[in-house]
Amino acid sequence: MKYVMKSGMLYDGDQKKALARVKREFAGSERKILSADGAPVLRTEIRRPDNPAGTSGSTGNGVRSVEYILEDMAGCVCAAAQPDYAEGEEPERTGWPPYRMPKVDHAHLRMDGREYNLAMKGGAGYLLSELSGKEVLRILHRGITGGWDIDAADKLRPETICGLFVFCRYMERENEIVIV
Repeated sequence: MKYVMKSGMLYDGDQKKALARVKREFAGSERKILSADGAPVLRTEIRRPDNPAGTSGSTGNGVRSVEYILEDMAGCVCAAAQPDYAEGEEPERTGWPPYRMPKVDHAHLRMDGREYNLAMKGGAGYLLSELSGKEVLRILHRGITGGWDIDAADKLRPETICGLFVFCRYMERENEIVIV
């Protein structure tokens, strides 16, 4: 199915009907996903588990110690993603760059008992695919007109699509330059 995301609102492909929306909290990484009638359905956040698996030494403070969570309003986790560094940017291989963080370009995602790859495609798109390579979700920036074109598998609910969109934005934020 085809959708358009503009200003936090997910519309059908014709942009005639709002299907869901992302509501940002005043501060922090939490986002609420609301249904078409405005009822809260899901929420996202960035968590830092106490003992992240596979991290040690200086990489323990890196992106691998982060987890993106999508949960329903009862607190049941619907999807979780662990971002990872781009090839050639792994700090354990190349060291920490002196003036920036290593680039993040993909995440390992678990949803509905299945595993997926969420990958940045250039500077203006994202692709969620099954481990077999089958495409499940494609998000492309619309350029100067603004917004995002989204092509999703029929099995994905509009609220879930909003949550996955937020995961993409979280991953993009990992690459922002930190100014102190």
